[in-house]
Amino acid sequence: MTNISWTEESWNPVTGCSRISEGCRNCYAVPNAWRMSRHPDPKIHIPYSGTTAKRDSGHIEWTGRINCLPERLQEPRHWKKPRRIFVNSMSDLFHERVPDAFIADVFIVMTETPRHTFQILTKRAERLAEWPGPWAPNVWAGVSIEDRRNLARLDHLRRCEAIT
Repeated sequence: MTNISWTEESWNPVTGCSRISEGCRNCYAVPNAWRMSRHPDPKIHIPYSGTTAKRDSGHIEWTGRINCLPERLQEPRHWKKPRRIFVNSMSDLFHERVPDAFIADVFIVMTETPRHTFQILTKRAERLAEWPGPWAPNVWAGVSIEDRRNLARLDHLRRCEAIT
């Protein structure tokens, strides 16, 4: 379950990120990752280890570290009831440090579980547009556009082979 109104579940086979634009200023995932990285249960804190840091100012920020979590890849296969699933609510699947091979593994799971609808949202629209897929009807793509300076992300989304 999730508190995000437009989805039913979040699936985080990747954790961590880095700031790419002004739209990252108030990212909800940063304080959540910071909190989880300090949790006493290793199953919770290890996936977020090193992804955030507290600056001298006291401000919490992404470090740029990306943790790919292959142990989480199979989770959607175990969810029997169809769900709308936000892919990487705690990261960006198309972050430049996520290896192509790992993104391909994520796509395999998504295409092999057509009962679910997967929602991918990114600010890294150039990489999204170049991604060959396989894009299936249950894999949706979207981009974040926080201001006029980032309208080009929409053009990249239009080039993407996903059904949007």
